[in-house]
Amino acid sequence: MSSKFGSRAAMYTRYTGAPRQVACTEIRAVAPTAPVVAGPATTAQMLLEAEVFSWVLETNRAYTEYPLGIEYVVPRPDGCTVHLESGTRADTLLTGLLPCYEPGRLEEVHGVHGLRVGRRTRHGVELYRLGERTSLWLTGPSQRDFSRAVDELAARVVDLGWTPCWTFGGWTDAEERWEEQQQPLIYEPAARAAAWLPSGLLRRVGLFHEVAVPQIVTGYTGLLGKLCVLQLEHLPCGPMRMDQLLEALTDTQNGLALHVSNHRLRNGEDQDCGEFRLRDQAGNAILELRYDRFDDQYLAGRGDLFDAIVHRIEGVAGRAKPTSPGGR
Repeated sequence: MSSKFGSRAAMYTRYTGAPRQVACTEIRAVAPTAPVVAGPATTAQMLLEAEVFSWVLETNRAYTEYPLGIEYVVPRPDGCTVHLESGTRADTLLTGLLPCYEPGRLEEVHGVHGLRVGRRTRHGVELYRLGERTSLWLTGPSQRDFSRAVDELAARVVDLGWTPCWTFGGWTDAEERWEEQQQPLIYEPAARAAAWLPSGLLRRVGLFHEVAVPQIVTGYTGLLGKLCVLQLEHLPCGPMRMDQLLEALTDTQNGLALHVSNHRLRNGEDQDCGEFRLRDQAGNAILELRYDRFDDQYLAGRGDLFDAIVHRIEGVAGRAKPTSPGGR
């Protein structure tokens, strides 16, 4: 194995979180001059990934071994594989993603517009958007776990008197009315211009446990998709690795086209509580990183999970030297 190949594989793992074997397979399959982290080949794929990442944030409200409940991703030009850490995370994510119709005064369609379940294998399930060549695979949990998650979600939706739109082969009347009357976010010019940011973050999700050391990452998107806010909650003591994450995110070869536009300390001179705001040159997208520390006694009482999170954090902190004496 050449040193260049080895360094590219290591960089792939750093950004995607993928195991070494997966990283080597993916790097071997592309040209030596190809980007380490592939971007989506089409606008449709990018828009789907942007919506998926928004729901990854929205549905992440419980502690998991990995900060977003995602062990690793495998980004390719024609699609992306998201390897989830557990069946529970599959449940919560699919609950947000799969579209369902709520009748009544608002007649609202929840979830990702036009999303459907495609191929199913023993490794996972494929999601795609109707009428478009898009592909996003969810893997990790067993085939039985995925089938149970989809079937139980459909049953819950029906019990509410709603309609599980994803069980229909084509567009439902409710979805067509929703598209005509409400204009889903994917049609907003601001969201389309900024979609490269959440899509790019999904394809680089490994950074949040290979470079950064939070207990959990939550967040949301706003300003019609222009703003992406990530809240990184850390242990009461220990490194936060702010500089290292910023360096990786803004790396000219493997990161995103962002620059730090503002840094504000929330508590006077307290270096542990701050916000970084990053933008692109065109001003189409904003990424806000909010750092804090949190001593959660409930988490500390869950021995196995707490030990796994601490082990992950110590592993990252132990294999990399801080870039400054303070190791911010």
